[in-house]
Parts: sequence; structure tokens; C-alpha cells
Amino acid sequence: MDKSIESYTQEFLDKIKTTDIYLNYLEQVKKIKNYPDLLNQINEYRNESFMLQNQYEGEELYDRTEEMSQRYEKFLEIPVVDDFMSAELALVRTMQDINMYIVEGLDFQ
Repeated sequence: MDKSIESYTQEFLDKIKTTDIYLNYLEQVKKIKNYPDLLNQINEYRNESFMLQNQYEGEELYDRTEEMSQRYEKFLEIPVVDDFMSAELALVRTMQDINMYIVEGLDFQ
């Protein structure tokens, strides 16, 4: 990688690491690690969600997602789980926004 791009990228990463979104995510990671069983269930939830999104389409995806949502409903209401999942989602959405901003800014097609 070009040295100037590498340097600017590191600066950008350092800035991201000071944001409320990232700091909240780190705090939620620290909290959820105190509950290994819940963390295992979160990972199972992630895996199942990933599999659904990559195996099904249309109506079947909707039906299976609805079924999964019902199965995990009570689990996702546990405050430490909800806080972690919300923080993770906020960080992921921020990363997606950054990626889109870069792609659009470079006219990358």
C-alpha cells in the first residue's frame, strides 16, 4: 500500500477508535464476555442468521427469518444481550456507511 494512504488510513482508524459508537461497542464486548453462555448463544444466533441469508430467498427467507425471530425473541430481550447486539449493529452500520462513502467518492463501479 502507498505509504501516504497507509498513514491516512491509520489516522482514520485512530479517529474511529475515539467515537462513541466504537467505545460503546468495546464496553459491551467487555460486559458480554462476563457471560460466556450468552456469548455462545449470540454466536449461534449470528451463525444461524448468516446461514439463512445465504441459503434462502424471497418468501422462504421471510418465513424462516420470522421463525428464527420468534425462537430468539426472549433471548434478545436480555438486557446485556440487547445492549451488545445494538452496539455491534451500530458499529457495523457505521462501517457500511464508511465503505459506501468511499466507493461513491471514488466512483468505484
